[in-house]
Amino acid sequence: MIGRLPILDLFPTNDLGPVKAVPGERFSVSATIIREGHDSLSAGVALYSPEGRRSSLVRMHEHHPGTDRFEAEISLPSEGQWSFAVESWHDPFLTWRHTAEIKVPLGQDTELVLEEGARLLARAGRRVPRDPALKHAARALRDTGRSPRERLAAGLDGDVVAAVDLGDSSGPVAAGAAEYAALTGRALTLVAAVPITVGARFPYPGQGALEVRAMHEYRAEHLTWMTDTIREEHPDLDVHWRLFDGPPAGVLSEATRTAALVVLGTRGHGGFTGLLLGSVSQSVLSRTVSPVLVIPTPGS
Repeated sequence: MIGRLPILDLFPTNDLGPVKAVPGERFSVSATIIREGHDSLSAGVALYSPEGRRSSLVRMHEHHPGTDRFEAEISLPSEGQWSFAVESWHDPFLTWRHTAEIKVPLGQDTELVLEEGARLLARAGRRVPRDPALKHAARALRDTGRSPRERLAAGLDGDVVAAVDLGDSSGPVAAGAAEYAALTGRALTLVAAVPITVGARFPYPGQGALEVRAMHEYRAEHLTWMTDTIREEHPDLDVHWRLFDGPPAGVLSEATRTAALVVLGTRGHGGFTGLLLGSVSQSVLSRTVSPVLVIPTPGS
């Protein structure tokens, strides 16, 4: 029996045995995904380690609009019998956004459409209490002091998102992003990644897990310090941070999905090394629909 979201024609597959790849090699996972009706859908791919641990979901994007062919790039962090799973779900926000971008400019059911979006965002904000941007967007959609088009634009615009790491490049990137956010009245989100490869560098049982935990704590302390520093410079700015597990390209692509602006440095250390040098940058920049600001950093 086929469900309402069939996932067909998975790639890569091999009838003769496992598909092979070299650790660190980026390869494409794709599938044809369709659904009944006219509502929008989203999809993602998750890696499972040989021990069965699930990595962060990497969002898939439609390869060409209207083809129903979704694709994402992933890489294996270490040797072993890895597996992947493609997941798909009904996306009520994308469905609403498509409707709103058609009806609001035409003046059709304006208040009803804006209120529907506000309720969607408010409900999502209650599920993600650490992300105030959703609540801010819901309030913007209900702000009758603005025109309907201004309310829609404010509700759809996300945070300014800055990709930071533990190197010297973080300072100029965070400062530039904070200046832009303060000038435009938007919130600022600092995003960092803990690559899933760190656990594979240590041969002794448990040592990799300890290293991952230590990197989480160190990055969290660094992000907290950066956030406090920005608040001292911009007391009225809404700034927060988010820390993810997973490959930097996948992390940043997901974190900037609805960003008003993505701010990057020209080089990095740690989680975002090589962000603008090679396949990682191509993966991020070819998939983001947000404007990107590249700030030259020390040593670049």
